[in-house]
Amino acid sequence: MLIRHFTKPHWVMPIIESGFIQLERNNDEETCKRAIFDYYGPSMWRDKSLADIEFENYCEKHKGNQAWFTTQRHCHTAVKGFEDCYFEFDSDEIGAVKWHYFKKQFKSPDALRVISALDRSAKMCGDDRCYHTTTLKLNK
Repeated sequence: MLIRHFTKPHWVMPIIESGFIQLERNNDEETCKRAIFDYYGPSMWRDKSLADIEFENYCEKHKGNQAWFTTQRHCHTAVKGFEDCYFEFDSDEIGAVKWHYFKKQFKSPDALRVISALDRSAKMCGDDRCYHTTTLKLNK
């Protein structure tokens, strides 16, 4: 099945140059800042609030980090307004797992809250986040 990984414009060249799609929250703050400065200029950088950092840490602790994929031609939750910034793959070739099956491994109440919130927010935005992978190297 053809699936897409949507990304923001400032990550397209780093992905192509490195040959990797990093897992969410896998880039440190300095790498993010440099990518945004290089693409948009310094006026677009915004330091993360303490609430943002705490939420990201909570999610990572309870569900880990993944690279997300969809079968859809849009992705509103992560990149609204950048529908043309994506990489396409065959789900079998990259070993992507359907999110529906993967999420069944989570049992703790905190993990289930995170998963439920992610699913709800994606659906509310019109997204399906139907596949994930925990590693992905591009074929150059």
